[in-house]
Amino acid sequence: MANKPQIDTYLIMDDIIEKLSLLDYENAFCRGWKHKRISRVYFSHPALGEEEDIHRLHMLYDMSYWLMSLNKEQVSAKLIDFSIFLF
Repeated sequence: MANKPQIDTYLIMDDIIEKLSLLDYENAFCRGWKHKRISRVYFSHPALGEEEDIHRLHMLYDMSYWLMSLNKEQVSAKLIDFSIFLF
């Protein structure tokens, strides 16, 4: 087998934070869902205990739900615009 390249999880997490910033997650997600801002090593650094693992899981669940709801809001806005066009 050929040597597989190492994946730098810190670099990937840095890219994720940058993309979340483009979505203005600090205002839309952190304030709306009452979460703290995510550090650039939050998911890539090993957890310090079970409680932190549970908190990370809740954060991931809430963030995933928020990200999926963004498309729903855009689709709803487009449907409203389209219905106004029809009438």
